[in-house]
Amino acid sequence: MEFSETSPKPGTRLRVRNAVDDDLDLEDSDNLRIRREHVSDEREYSIDIASAVRKVLSSNSSVDARIATKFGWNMEYVEFGPGLSLGRASNATSVGIEGFLDFNFFRNLPGENFIPGMVLDLNYAYSAGANTFGGDMGIFMKFWFLGESASALRVDAKFGLAKTIDVSPVAKYFALSLGIQTYF
Repeated sequence: MEFSETSPKPGTRLRVRNAVDDDLDLEDSDNLRIRREHVSDEREYSIDIASAVRKVLSSNSSVDARIATKFGWNMEYVEFGPGLSLGRASNATSVGIEGFLDFNFFRNLPGENFIPGMVLDLNYAYSAGANTFGGDMGIFMKFWFLGESASALRVDAKFGLAKTIDVSPVAKYFALSLGIQTYF
């Protein structure tokens, strides 16, 4: 191996791509250590399990809670996929499906410590004979565990609208969620 500039200092991390599309991490120290990680051209998949609390912004405001799981495809700057949710508001339990679209402000690649972005969600929920359609938009932040871990803590803050069929007003709400997002 030759360096066009200067030799790396002790503790410097180098990432070298070889012909078989594997990454080699080289650390220059008294004894050269080589760690081999497989990196493929395929996109990563993610599972996000989040617990959200929504505050309905109306004169009859209420708080509801839900737990959701999502499966998505990571295209570095964009992530998308379907999700399922189970919620509880007032005296009713709801079951829902959703689709999400995340826009990452940085490329979502291994080694990023945090990734902020915007999220768009479209959802449908069924609860005791009531059909509700909604959508929300907001911001999120992913904080990776231990730097290069495959899991991240995800925090979302969203504003949304929901329309229940046969109920005239559109509900406006603010939602905060906290979850674990794992990539594989």
